[in-house]
Amino acid sequence: MTGERWQRIKAIFQSALDRAPGERLAYVAEACAGDGTLQVEVESLLKEQDALPAEPGTTVEGGVNGGLVARLLSRTQDVAGQRIGAYQIIRELGHGGMGAVYLAERADAQFRQRVALKLIRRGLEHGEVLRRFRYERQILAGLQHPNIARLLDGGATEDGTPYFALEYVEGEPLDEYCRVHKLTVPQRLELFRTVCAAVHYAHQNLVIHRDLKPGNILISHDGTPKLLDFGIAKLLNPTQFDLTDAQTQASVRPMTPAYASPEQVRGRAVTTASDVYSLGVLLYELLTGRRPYEIAGLSVREIEQAVCDSEPERPSTALAHAAQSGKRREAILRASVKTAVAHPAPATQATEAFDEASLAGLDPERARRQMRGDLDNIVMMALRKEPERRYASAEQLAEDIRRHLAGLPVLARPNTVSYRATKFIQRHKAGVIAALLVVISLVTGLVSAVRQARIAERRFNEVRQLANVYLFEFHDAIEKLPGATPARQLVVKRALEYLERLSQEVAGDRSLQRELAAAYLKVGDVQGRPGFPNLGDAAGALDSYKKSLALRAPLLAAMPSDVALQREHANNLDRLGDTLRMSGALGPAIEHYQQARALREPLSAVAPQDRTARADLASSLQRLGDATALSGKRPEALALQQQALQLLSALAGEAPNDGRARRDLYIGLIKLGDRQGAIGDKPAMLASYRQALSVAQTAAAADTNDARAQRELAIAHDKLGNGLLANNEAAPALEQYRQALALREKLAAADAQNVEAQRDLATSYGKLGETLEKLNDPNGALTQYRQMLALDEQMLRLRPDYAETKSDLAFDHEKLGLVLTARAEFDAALAQHRQAAKLREELVQADPQNAEIKRDLAGSYAFIGDVAVKLGARNTELRREACTAYQRSRALREALQAQQTPAPDEAAALQQVIAALEKCK
Repeated sequence: MTGERWQRIKAIFQSALDRAPGERLAYVAEACAGDGTLQVEVESLLKEQDALPAEPGTTVEGGVNGGLVARLLSRTQDVAGQRIGAYQIIRELGHGGMGAVYLAERADAQFRQRVALKLIRRGLEHGEVLRRFRYERQILAGLQHPNIARLLDGGATEDGTPYFALEYVEGEPLDEYCRVHKLTVPQRLELFRTVCAAVHYAHQNLVIHRDLKPGNILISHDGTPKLLDFGIAKLLNPTQFDLTDAQTQASVRPMTPAYASPEQVRGRAVTTASDVYSLGVLLYELLTGRRPYEIAGLSVREIEQAVCDSEPERPSTALAHAAQSGKRREAILRASVKTAVAHPAPATQATEAFDEASLAGLDPERARRQMRGDLDNIVMMALRKEPERRYASAEQLAEDIRRHLAGLPVLARPNTVSYRATKFIQRHKAGVIAALLVVISLVTGLVSAVRQARIAERRFNEVRQLANVYLFEFHDAIEKLPGATPARQLVVKRALEYLERLSQEVAGDRSLQRELAAAYLKVGDVQGRPGFPNLGDAAGALDSYKKSLALRAPLLAAMPSDVALQREHANNLDRLGDTLRMSGALGPAIEHYQQARALREPLSAVAPQDRTARADLASSLQRLGDATALSGKRPEALALQQQALQLLSALAGEAPNDGRARRDLYIGLIKLGDRQGAIGDKPAMLASYRQALSVAQTAAAADTNDARAQRELAIAHDKLGNGLLANNEAAPALEQYRQALALREKLAAADAQNVEAQRDLATSYGKLGETLEKLNDPNGALTQYRQMLALDEQMLRLRPDYAETKSDLAFDHEKLGLVLTARAEFDAALAQHRQAAKLREELVQADPQNAEIKRDLAGSYAFIGDVAVKLGARNTELRREACTAYQRSRALREALQAQQTPAPDEAAALQQVIAALEKCK
């Protein structure tokens, strides 16, 4: 309890004592102005005073009854150090007229735990207070939710005083957290949705909270909301806990008037809709920095009139007034400053409460623009006077907020012209409905429209054109935006439904066949295009790309001179190759890349002035270079990349302001650095990475909202860090990795469902771990590697079809094994290396042509041997495991050397394994 509230309790209590006994309760009801909780607290003190003898002659700060007041208020005495059950009190967290909450910790030596321990104030262990205390404890026992403070224990003290122990939440009230951390409107909405989920859970368990306010919702340091204080909660079915309605009613209406619903204020039946109303007040306050009604200093009747009869301002209107008020105050302040300069005077508090919205951590004008429309309507629907016209549940309120954040229509939208137009369209055929509501309108109505007469045919063409606009232009517009993944999931789901139906009617219509091929390609991109924001569905992407290729192949055979069609077909081959390579099918990927190159080389030769043809050819050369490097042919891969970079450098030089040319040059420089590093040319590698970083910085600065440009800037920092680390420059490398991590944390937070962003973040943790190892900080490295492992395990659950994800996870286990070995934790290290080897064995079995995976597996076997030797001095099984692991590593490395040009360190690695094997024998 705050000091201000405690002083208010004291003042009302003392004033009541100065009145005749028959007038006290009426005075308290009027003075508490509808605050039911406050009224209960004061009345409990009045009841207790009958049991305490007054002390004549004592004063209350100069008045009568001071001894009595002091003795009553001392019932919340300092009990620090006392033991209650299994807990020892540390300090008081807060108190009221009926009891107090203390911070306590277990004192029975069973385990360490801190709790919030609630204890009835001595002297009130009877009647309504005791019943409500036990009632609250029973309610909490039935609620198990991550966002509701958990009941941990309960019992009674030696003198019979009941208590219970709650999960201790160390945090800030909801409004204070939003203000201090300067949360944006979308961030506040996401936090509020979590609160709604907790309230909905309570409602599902037939519990109405009845006192939802910022002070009863604490936000922990990690941003997790916790719903507290069910002290005046109500059960919809009291008999489930063997409690009757009579046992659940207080002598007054318990509530906090500023957050109470009209039915609470009037003393009518309270339902879950009452909590929905309180949530609306909370949301209003979070968005505007003020409550919908200002009731401070009002009488009970005035409060009832304000809450039940007055309509609050819409949030955007309230913010507009706040902005205007702020401007007026700023003008007054500036004039005051000028006057003060000329005529100095004592300092004043003119700048306090500059405007309410600013105190809430919001910019009024910007927030007002965000709230006009959907948010205004959502808040006002939650605040409707009639319970039946509000949201049906807290879950429905949260869902409307989610739809608003995703850019979807909301339940609370007004009856505007656009809304009526949408309703009109819904009365027509399914094709138009799908076109307007699911963004992709390749609808089933197209099939029947094709078969109709001229009017129907015209409608078909109009809807088809609208479908193309939404599928391509809308998707392209949102592709780069952080947080666009949910919208793209909707695109995929609806598109596949309608494309499957429409493809059955495509025969004989080349134009429609070509459009369908393009649509399947686009859907495949959203499902799982490597290197771009996607949904992690590799199998779905492969299926869509193959359908696109199957639709386009007969068209290419019929129209072999169609240049645009050849380009589309080559792009389709590239997409298939990329996804196959990421899925662990290197051989088929190379075949598709070679087919794409065969299509593009003639186009570039015939029209050398065609910039697109030259850029596409460079793309084919780079893809072949990547795949060739994976197959172990490093010099050949470098030659392919050098050919590609010649084309890309020329294109960028011809058009310095061409965004695509600049991005292609960046990618070409990164890949060139990779190829140079693979053959051991470190100076050339560093030069290429530095040039790539310069290009990426220019692109990222040009558009700070371009998520792809920000991602590529992070990659450039990462690559330069790799080069510096390979050149034994660990400290500069660490700085580059930290810059990459800062960018990736923002991208991952903006779109938690974007698997590429999460994988990038895991990569940064790994790079930091490697560098900290180089800087002799094994503990720091271990922390980073464990964060990397946790993310990659999550990614494998989301993308089980991606070989790349499994390869990442094997790398994580290997790095952990190496650090644990350095710390002499050999058992744990051996377990990590075994897990890495198991994953890599699965990858080799799935893709036997991938030389890089075989090389990694050879390394895993060698590490197993090294650690097993350290552990196996007197263990026959471990010595045998070491020998077997070395043999497998040697066999793999010898086979790789026989098949391809070895890397600079391959010969040394092989000799080390041979030497270890000799010792093992």
